[in-house]
Amino acid sequence: GMLLPASTPVYINNQFRGVVSVDLSLEKLSAQVDAIGVGETGFAFYVDSAGELLDTAGAPRVRAELSGGTSPALQAAIAEMAQGLEGNRRILFEGEEMFLSYAPLPGPGGSIAMLTPVSELNESARDVAASIEAEGTRTLMAMLA
Repeated sequence: GMLLPASTPVYINNQFRGVVSVDLSLEKLSAQVDAIGVGETGFAFYVDSAGELLDTAGAPRVRAELSGGTSPALQAAIAEMAQGLEGNRRILFEGEEMFLSYAPLPGPGGSIAMLTPVSELNESARDVAASIEAEGTRTLMAMLA
């Protein structure tokens, strides 16, 4: 399969000692990205330093959204990912408000992004708040007993 070269400098006690290089399988990278769980219905995708999407399970959905031209926020995020920047933003994706988070991958370059519906995050936050409230009530009742 296709290989992606990756290299990184090696420093020992702040002194440059050399470079370590490897060739990464794009198939393995794609499988790793697809294995990232993002909530109930969210997904991850990878953008290389040229702004191209790696063929992952979510890539066709991202490509369709980009080709529709209806998400300038997604286009801006892809450009930032290609530049190696990290960020978080709310975007409209397939007509749903989504939370997009992305960060560069050291070594091979490019960036990993995760998209998840805001509604799922809000639901999780409500579950955490309810658990905290229940635990607080239980603790108070135990103290008063």
